[in-house]
Amino acid sequence: MCLQKRRLVTRAEIAEMTCLLCTPALASVTGQTIVMDGGRSIPRLNVEGAD
Repeated sequence: MCLQKRRLVTRAEIAEMTCLLCTPALASVTGQTIVMDGGRSIPRLNVEGAD
């Protein structure tokens, strides 16, 4: 299963994350860097039979 989209995120996706971070459920999340790059920063593995 491949979780890497390898595309830039949209403005709507950034807005969704911003709204999520403003909810009480994530009130304890502080000092984090959230990378929204569609998996571009994840190194590709050369695995036989992988998607």
